[in-house]
Amino acid sequence: MPLHIQKWERREGVDRDQFARAALNVCRQARSVAGVRDARFYWANADTIGVAVSAEPGVWGPNSSSDPTPDGAR
Repeated sequence: MPLHIQKWERREGVDRDQFARAALNVCRQARSVAGVRDARFYWANADTIGVAVSAEPGVWGPNSSSDPTPDGAR
């Protein structure tokens, strides 16, 4: 099962709480897709989050219809 990894960096002026909530919303969006086994985010440091999504091939990530959208992260 492929593991899709994303690295997000917080922009200056963005609240860390909003940043974390956006990552949480992407994980929730991912887990709602059939074929996604797990989705979690991790703090790499105070300004960087890593998102890991475990999914069936072609279900999540590039070249799929379920890639996260900016609106899905809000």
